[in-house]
Amino acid sequence: MGAYDHISDEAVGYTQMDDPNTSQFPELTALFAESPADTDHYDTTSAAGKNQLDRSLIEIVIQDTHAERQRAALRALVALADEYGPSTRFDTAIVAALDDPDPPVRQKAAWAIGRVADSHPESFPASLERLSRVLVDDHYTVRAYGVDAVGRVGREHPSLVADTVNEVITALDDEFVKVRRNATWALGWVGRRDPSVVADSVSALGNALEDVVVVRRTAVWALGLVGGADPDLVTAVTPDIVLQLSDQAPDVRRNAAGTLGRIGQADPAVVSDVRPRLSEIFTDEGELVSVRAMAAVAYWSATDNVTGNLATEGSVPVHDLLAGDYCPSTFLELLATLIAETPSIFAPFVDGLREHRDHDERHARSAVHSALETIEG
Repeated sequence: MGAYDHISDEAVGYTQMDDPNTSQFPELTALFAESPADTDHYDTTSAAGKNQLDRSLIEIVIQDTHAERQRAALRALVALADEYGPSTRFDTAIVAALDDPDPPVRQKAAWAIGRVADSHPESFPASLERLSRVLVDDHYTVRAYGVDAVGRVGREHPSLVADTVNEVITALDDEFVKVRRNATWALGWVGRRDPSVVADSVSALGNALEDVVVVRRTAVWALGLVGGADPDLVTAVTPDIVLQLSDQAPDVRRNAAGTLGRIGQADPAVVSDVRPRLSEIFTDEGELVSVRAMAAVAYWSATDNVTGNLATEGSVPVHDLLAGDYCPSTFLELLATLIAETPSIFAPFVDGLREHRDHDERHARSAVHSALETIEG
């Protein structure tokens, strides 16, 4: 197998996943050929060979007229950038693809921005400058991936996407659910890093709590990221967040409890009146809703020294889950994190946690061992 075979397989395979009837594109696959008969085609051990490969892929993106070949080439360029760093001309290729008349090509270009400009923003100035225009593209999939790119870049570099926030706020009213959902997600990530950048979006995020389930659950989660960074920004919508504790969808109730916990951890005064309401849902049967509620109370207890212990208040659901035949890995990961952060509050559950050191799922085992090492030294 040649050094680039896995990248070729990923690029072509991804295209086929989008359209099972797509051909294998022999022209694209040939770019990665490294049989003994053509070892000079691409010397994958040299910078020159990699640059030649980059140029061939960029030529497909810019000059080809077959949308699926262009999309596959963009995918391959992202895979190369992940492994070897971005090509110096990749930015030019993305901008050209954003002007392509075919929406699927523009969509893949927007997708590429989110996958490479987050870790290499200095290499994609022209693409980042074009993001605002991507957010108002006439095709909804391009807008959806454009908003996603804002979130991916903004979670580490909020200043680079600050001039797109107004368009993202507008996207909260888009007629397509995926665009609205991605807009809430993006605002949450940007606000987590720099809440001032998304200060004008809080009211709109509050309105999104009346949208369909997938948007509501992401909007209430986003308000938690923003409120955890600056609780004062979400004071006006906190009553709306509390209302989500009664939502019919367990995912929304769970995220609402987690959001109130983040806000309360940052400033208990903002949510001081909500603690009794959270206690009421300690026995909520929705997956992890009760755990999130207890986590919220624990955060506030740890922050403002409110007397009380989860061993006597709302602890039964935790003990039941720990002792049950099936203990969800997500629950164990959350509980392990809380025990490591605030062992004085969660001490009553340490023995139960020890019973899951050999949990079937690797992430759960790792979280349990990490928590026990923190506690036991």
